[in-house]
Amino acid sequence: MANGEHASPVFADPHQPPGTFEAARCYSEIVTPIHLRSRYEIAAMLSGWEVCAPGLVPIPDWHPDRAGADQLPRWHGLAAVGVKPSQP
Repeated sequence: MANGEHASPVFADPHQPPGTFEAARCYSEIVTPIHLRSRYEIAAMLSGWEVCAPGLVPIPDWHPDRAGADQLPRWHGLAAVGVKPSQP
């Protein structure tokens, strides 16, 4: 990615309700694989990037000023937007 570009990774949290891992396995067999990662692993992937507010949060909470965000169903995943810093 070029300096100043934005990335918005979305990850499934491994602390999931029963059946999540089986669903992820099945989904990965038919489309792009799902990789379950912990909050710590995701934060490490964002290391060195400027993370936009509100940071690494549950997907429905990514932008709290979005109207109706409290009405969205809870999905066990995390999202963030990071900006690749410019190189000096």
